[in-house]
Amino acid sequence: MRTPMPNRKPSHISVALALLLVAGSLHAQTQPTTPPTSPPATPPTEQPEAQPESQPESQPKRAPGRPPRAPQPAAPKPAPAPAQPAPAQPVDPNAPRGKPVVSERPQEAAKAPTPKEGTLVVRSERFDDVILAFDVSIKLETRDTKVDVRTDPKTGKPVVTAQPNEEKVSTPIESASLILPYPIRTASSTALGKVFPWEDAFTNEPGFKARLTVNDQIVDVEPEVLQGRGARGGKGYAGGATLAKLVFTPEVAATPPTFEASFELATRVHDTLFDEPRALLVGWPTIWPDAAASTLTPQLWIHRGPNPEKANAIEEYDPKPIADALTAYLAEEGINDPKAVPPVLVAKVITSKLWRDIQPTGDGLTREATPRGSSDRESRRTGFISGYTIQAPALTLITKRGSPFDIIALHAALLHQAGIPARPIIGVDTVGDGQGYSRDARGRERLRVWLEFALYDQAANELSWVPVDVLRLRQQSQRPAKLEQTWKFFGTHDELRRVVPLSVGFSPNTDVATYASASPWGWFVTPKSPEFITTRIAFSARSLPKRGGPAPMPTEADGTEAPAAPAPGSKAPAKPKRDKLGD
Repeated sequence: MRTPMPNRKPSHISVALALLLVAGSLHAQTQPTTPPTSPPATPPTEQPEAQPESQPESQPKRAPGRPPRAPQPAAPKPAPAPAQPAPAQPVDPNAPRGKPVVSERPQEAAKAPTPKEGTLVVRSERFDDVILAFDVSIKLETRDTKVDVRTDPKTGKPVVTAQPNEEKVSTPIESASLILPYPIRTASSTALGKVFPWEDAFTNEPGFKARLTVNDQIVDVEPEVLQGRGARGGKGYAGGATLAKLVFTPEVAATPPTFEASFELATRVHDTLFDEPRALLVGWPTIWPDAAASTLTPQLWIHRGPNPEKANAIEEYDPKPIADALTAYLAEEGINDPKAVPPVLVAKVITSKLWRDIQPTGDGLTREATPRGSSDRESRRTGFISGYTIQAPALTLITKRGSPFDIIALHAALLHQAGIPARPIIGVDTVGDGQGYSRDARGRERLRVWLEFALYDQAANELSWVPVDVLRLRQQSQRPAKLEQTWKFFGTHDELRRVVPLSVGFSPNTDVATYASASPWGWFVTPKSPEFITTRIAFSARSLPKRGGPAPMPTEADGTEAPAAPAPGSKAPAKPKRDKLGD
């Protein structure tokens, strides 16, 4: 049994802050100077990204406990005018003419300039080039009964229920758009090459290839790269995610029983090194860049989720438990206002408390129910992955237990409540326990989930994403280390070179259908999404074949190959690597 830790006294944080002051951290607690081209102001509020199909169409209101927006800049003072329009007066043609009255254009709120890649987190010179393969099979449910498998949040065991299938005959489909993840860049990875049609999938040139098959017929092999619009008016979905879309549009509305989508992505993965002493000198910005600010808008599975008592209708979570927990966690370290200390210290306090309080349980993966009487004993034992369950963050707080996905959702919710942008990252662990890539000792696929939070040096206009793996922190020790120490797996992470990012975010943050569990893929179907579906997900990773000539080039945000030369230290080593990644 884990011995509970006594509460830290305020003096601990005093010691930490004293060390910061000696290092020159007084500058960190002041607002950085905004570049002349970007006066400090709050960006205009825009409609958030379209939410899953089951949500109301109206724009959601901000939850009472969400972090407040920065004050709006003072609008230009209008000229005095009567409350009601004055009656028109006759014009004297002989009167001298004055200058015409021109209406004053309202001042536009400033937005952060496009930031440079930060230098607080750097990548190791050693890397692995990997091909990530992802497949999803989607079958419309046509049985008389629908079998649903969920995880009991109290026991962590699967609960199987059956209900009549009201849509035994599915509604004919007029069109369907499959949305797939396309993780171009994270703190530890960069996509390689460019987007290719699937016909070129077996060429030696690395890149991103995807295809969509309906009833064993290929219907789309040219994925469209989606960047969307960030909540603050910039490009990209929440957290700077990039997606790919495949489309099925039959000439006549049909009821196809099976969709199959696949993609292959070439990725370069590194370990990361974090310059924490310098990060402690970075204060709170007056405005966040679009990629970071977009994570602070309401997101599925972090700020809202399906309510099983209302047919899984999407509803906002009660923000009060998260706000109360954040206040209590910071108070333990003598912090009354998170803006009074550097953002990285606030993130470290939150991580420390989750490290101490929350017990990981289960893997959080949902698996397809295997029909009774199946002769495949292995399939009956493991099933096929169909997604992952994520309970409300407040429930994880109350029970102090949760799957890796539950814990990362809570971690992100607490950081957002403090005003720190953060994004979940889901990856495929390429090192199994002797069972081959992406499989554990029982032969089941391995998914790994962690979090990246943003640090923005506004004076230098540099944005750094800092990887934090609270699950690995707890595995190495149930007792949190001191805040004054540097932590392995907090920024500095020496296992990310063996983990290939599959998705930025738990689900595509766009207008896709949402079912009871989360998944890296989504779809938009007209005239409406089927009520019931059965899904199977498979993924794998393998080393990119070695070839002569120059090393493959990183990918730009629009899916094209970058023209610049590889960064120093990125040249492939002369000696061949071993088959197992990450060694």
